[in-house]
Amino acid sequence: MDSKKKYSKPNKNQLNLSTMLIIDCISVIFSLLPNVIAFGLTGLFLYYFYLSTLLVVFVAPFVLFFSFIAIIYIFRICLPKLKPGRYKKTLNTTVVSWFCHFALGRAAKLSGLIRFLQAFNITKFLYWRALGANVSFYITSSYDIDFVDSPLISIGKGVTIGSETSLSCHADIGNCLILGRVTIEDDAFIAMSNTIGPNTTIKKGAWVGFGNALTNQVIDEKQKLSNIRPKN
Repeated sequence: MDSKKKYSKPNKNQLNLSTMLIIDCISVIFSLLPNVIAFGLTGLFLYYFYLSTLLVVFVAPFVLFFSFIAIIYIFRICLPKLKPGRYKKTLNTTVVSWFCHFALGRAAKLSGLIRFLQAFNITKFLYWRALGANVSFYITSSYDIDFVDSPLISIGKGVTIGSETSLSCHADIGNCLILGRVTIEDDAFIAMSNTIGPNTTIKKGAWVGFGNALTNQVIDEKQKLSNIRPKN
């Protein structure tokens, strides 16, 4: 009797091997399909118009970038919205939706487009908005910052975000998924190499120095966090 209890079958709704493989298939679709469609459309554009004028060579990058952003937007609005909270990692709508959003945000990274998209003000604004982030156009940032769970990210105007900074709105702990918002208010300054996790608010005019890791925290208005330097 004890052995039967000890080796009882897992709940059919838990993320076992078969469900993880299904989720991987979903991730492949949302990570790769936007790239396939965008590069395909750009290829068709070049094929049909390259004999007309050489200008198509210069226009092609814009076709690629803006078609990719449009496809990301279409995919994203078809998904259920992410909501802050604590969820068991079973096959429920929120967890599956989170996997899809997560995979969609990885699409530009897999194709190498991410640094091009985030190098220009107009493309990074449209790309972040397409992913669902509530961001101002007036943001100064490096091209190598990383957004994860964009629909839960809100950034005001006049914000500066330094190189290699990561904003992530989830914590994946065992069989529990925690989703929380990241809010950065107007005129905040975030130096390079910061990690900002879920349920973090950086209020107006705050200063976050180099190398901090923040989660479940509120940085008050005009508060200054010192640099965190690695030990020698």
